[in-house]
Amino acid sequence: MLKLSARSLKTTLVVDQAALIGARVPDGEPRVPFEVTVGNRKVIGEFNAKSLRRAIAAAEAGDVAVIVQGKLEAADVLADAGISAQPRAKKDAA
Repeated sequence: MLKLSARSLKTTLVVDQAALIGARVPDGEPRVPFEVTVGNRKVIGEFNAKSLRRAIAAAEAGDVAVIVQGKLEAADVLADAGISAQPRAKKDAA
């Protein structure tokens, strides 16, 4: 068996778009804490408020894939977490 080591564990989570619709970010807060449930596991972290506002606006405007990325650390903490909303590819009509 080949044994390797790594400096970090990069994590990508695909979040339900509906969870962002109607969400509000408090004014004056530079960081917003979050919790994502994956099965029976909870991952916590903080988003930059400006990025979260952009993701909320995109989620409310159309069909998007909401992506959360960061470094998974001990105690299920997602460090350096970021959130983005990317438009889904439209399927061609046959």
